[in-house]
Amino acid sequence: MLIVNTLKSYKFMKLDKIQKMSKNALEKLSEKSEFTIQCEIVSYARSIGLLIFSVPNEATRGEAKFKRSGVLAGVSDLVLYKDGIVWFIELKDYKGVQSEAQKEFEGKVSNYILIRSLNEFRLFINK
Repeated sequence: MLIVNTLKSYKFMKLDKIQKMSKNALEKLSEKSEFTIQCEIVSYARSIGLLIFSVPNEATRGEAKFKRSGVLAGVSDLVLYKDGIVWFIELKDYKGVQSEAQKEFEGKVSNYILIRSLNEFRLFINK
């Protein structure tokens, strides 16, 4: 599957596919939290010279002063700049699902991708 910059959204591992996986495969996926996956991706991306950064919205959500300063519910976890294209990367562990705010954000931007592992990220950047 070819990914191009006109792609609205691409999700590697849909929830229904995960639900059909063997117990052994699910156990391997479940070992990592979303935080761990994010740290692995950032470390790997930076090690190969990519510009990537996080958008830490969680700690400030709901506070009016932060909303005034630009905090926006649903914004992707990471932003990646690669080959002249800005990508919005949402991270989920194997059982995670997007919130309504995340779905709304996805609908407003181009080049949005949902990633569930470092391996999926590697596949994505090598396309």
